[in-house]
Amino acid sequence: MAIQLQSLVLLVVLAVVVRGAAPRGPGSGPGRDGERPLVRERLPERVRRTADAEARGSTVRGYSVEVERGRRVYEVTMTRDGHARSVTIAADGRVLEVEEAVDVSTLPAEVVTALRNRADRADITGVESITRAGVLVAYEAHVVMAGRRFGIRVGPKGQKVEGDD
Repeated sequence: MAIQLQSLVLLVVLAVVVRGAAPRGPGSGPGRDGERPLVRERLPERVRRTADAEARGSTVRGYSVEVERGRRVYEVTMTRDGHARSVTIAADGRVLEVEEAVDVSTLPAEVVTALRNRADRADITGVESITRAGVLVAYEAHVVMAGRRFGIRVGPKGQKVEGDD
């Protein structure tokens, strides 16, 4: 009887340890940069309506939630016309920001020059347009140098972006 009880306790402890180490499903743990994945059904109604409208004609890759500057924001990531796209949505359903992968060959020459100058010897691995309130505010290049990844932003005409070092 004592051996059976010890075995049972051992099994329960093992189950708890394994469950704690197991990967969790969507909406149950932190992701990158404090983001938590969500399933569509867990989105607030206003956010869901906006996400559905923004994702029309796209393949949705996922939904997430995070707190930015003390307010909860939601993000829907998708692929549209072969390009990655992410839309950040306020809790009231307003679109706050859209980031969309762009082909470098479609960028204005002054933007390409500014990004290459700022990247110096780093490799540019991709570029996104950043739109807020329907207005293009910046381009962000994803760069890699000596195994380190970082982003470089410039304005729509290649100018320095305020608050960017």
